[in-house]
Amino acid sequence: MPVRALVLPSRVWVEVPRDSITLAELVRTIVERGFSGNLIVLVNDRIADEPWTLIRAGDRVVVIEEAPGG
Repeated sequence: MPVRALVLPSRVWVEVPRDSITLAELVRTIVERGFSGNLIVLVNDRIADEPWTLIRAGDRVVVIEEAPGG
């Protein structure tokens, strides 16, 4: 079962074909797929901020992409 993350505001699902992944690896994967700016990652409705946080396939993951600008 893959790890899935919903990237907002674009509403795109990113899937990683693994049972678990660290937060740092997930962010790197999302950036490699063309998303940029500051990313806020919610795992099971909590902000994940430690790079070694382990995300499992059944976790609810939402990534919020902050748009650059002012």
